[in-house]
Amino acid sequence: MNYLTILLISVIILLLLVGVLMLNSKIGHNISQDNNKLIIKHPLKEDVIDLNADISNWKLQRANYWRLGRIYALNLELKSGKHKKVYSRSVTGKFGKLVEYLQRTKEKEQK
Repeated sequence: MNYLTILLISVIILLLLVGVLMLNSKIGHNISQDNNKLIIKHPLKEDVIDLNADISNWKLQRANYWRLGRIYALNLELKSGKHKKVYSRSVTGKFGKLVEYLQRTKEKEQK
């Protein structure tokens, strides 16, 4: 076989592997919230989570990195046993509204 066809086949295989890895991602950066629905957008798919029915536990963590600075991670544990993570550089904007909503619903459940 000629080198060009081997190169093309290799590139196609690599692109397929990258596509599969992006499809199975558990990390989301682009989020939007519609009342009690959380939409996490990944490069090749979109996860919709019902914040009242699907989440069994959640935790907000803060990490300080020397080069990256401060990063916040919201770890969501679903009732199905799966985990979803949402990262942000600040606790404002969409991320902050999501954290506030989760805190309010947690307070209501405790009452």
